[in-house]
Amino acid sequence: MLIGFIAGIGGESFVAIPIIVVLGIGLIAVVVLARALSQRKKTLAIVAVIIVSCLAGVVRMQYAKHRVPDLDAFSQRRMKAFGAVVEDPRFTEKNQIVLLDVKEIERMPVASPIIISVMLRKYPAYKRGDNLYTEGTFEAKPYNGVTAGILFSSHEEKRGENDSGIILRWMSASKEAFNAHINAALPEPHASFMKGLLLGERAAMPNYLLQEFRRTGTSHIVALSGYNITLVGTFLVSILLMFTVPFRATFWIATGSIVLFVLLTGAQASLVRAAIMGILVLIAMREGRMYHMTNALVCAGVFMLAANPYLLRFDVGFQLSFLASLGLIYVTDPVDRVLNSVEYKVHFLVKGKRMLQEKEHRIVDGIKKIMSETIAAQLSVLPLLVYLFGGVSLIAPISNLFVLAAIPYAMAFGFLTGILGFVWQPMSTIAGWCAWIILQYELVVIHFFSKISFSFIPVSFAGEIFIIIAYGIAGFIWWKRKRRLADGE
Repeated sequence: MLIGFIAGIGGESFVAIPIIVVLGIGLIAVVVLARALSQRKKTLAIVAVIIVSCLAGVVRMQYAKHRVPDLDAFSQRRMKAFGAVVEDPRFTEKNQIVLLDVKEIERMPVASPIIISVMLRKYPAYKRGDNLYTEGTFEAKPYNGVTAGILFSSHEEKRGENDSGIILRWMSASKEAFNAHINAALPEPHASFMKGLLLGERAAMPNYLLQEFRRTGTSHIVALSGYNITLVGTFLVSILLMFTVPFRATFWIATGSIVLFVLLTGAQASLVRAAIMGILVLIAMREGRMYHMTNALVCAGVFMLAANPYLLRFDVGFQLSFLASLGLIYVTDPVDRVLNSVEYKVHFLVKGKRMLQEKEHRIVDGIKKIMSETIAAQLSVLPLLVYLFGGVSLIAPISNLFVLAAIPYAMAFGFLTGILGFVWQPMSTIAGWCAWIILQYELVVIHFFSKISFSFIPVSFAGEIFIIIAYGIAGFIWWKRKRRLADGE
């Protein structure tokens, strides 16, 4: 049922389905469902419920499309707008882009909620809760279900602060201070790299570095996702267990740290979604029930999509979080089986019948765990990465193995750098030194692999149909494997 809702949103995001068709199919499905229930035909009832839930997703997406105001009358002409900034600005090399909840257009109150993107000069920097008047050329470009267009501002001025935005302003101030602590402790490009890891901010990164990420298949590490949050959470759990902290306490400390991190870095919507995904995976790991995590993961996805159905198609962070989490749940075990087989063969060839000692076992098991989770997550997001970046990195599994192993340490020290700055700057500087060493290692590794001539192969056919076919094949393989295991039992 939940999968049907997601499928409905996905279908409507690609193809507009006439409402009359939706109502007709819905009426037929309801009649079939009533008949199936009266005759106790379970299979037919399930099919009818799936169809109804799918149509519910279609209707939700249609409602979201309808709510985006039509501002074509203002397109390609000067427009004056006044409203409240609802998210911290996103910076590029020369500009900042803010989301403006518009209250007035041409000094006339608007009848329905309108949010537009506004491109401004880089300074002065604005923040959430600021009341902003701006004028410039407007371009109607509905995007992401959030903004109805973009205004290229030629003049703007702050006109006070929104009285209802006290909490938002506090979060913005916290994020601004957090970023300032990182900038004070780290040079470039390490500072922008760290903010990419922690906050998913890519605009300030030099173009050459983004190209190296692309060639080595590591771009996903700076697209904020639940996978990155999960890495940090599991790292904290491992460290606390090493210091003999009780297992139950380690989970709550790790979860509390993630929540604190979200609050101190501004609680952006994308960060909150990533934290939810990461915490869900941590819960599954704590309970030792990864295979029973699907329902909770899908429920979380459905709630997020019900709030904003555009996430499914347009939010890369949501897509990576969802797919990487599914990969950790379903793909890790098959990959681990393959690695176990390879380990056995290598051990037999190299060491004969000699048994591994306990210390060797721990080292090998640790390496296998990193490899299996890395490969599982990579396989699950591979078609999406091919689509997003127009090609496939042949060395991505190897480069990610070297890079991802250091990500939890880099993010943990980066978080300490930012948070210790609120306490005592010298402590933040020391944590920044540790973070710099790890970031420098990662940058060197990424640069080394990016220089390999065959590292990246462009793929011209990787369109949206490619995504559907690729994940359709993956789903069929998973279903066949599940059936085969069930028959074996």
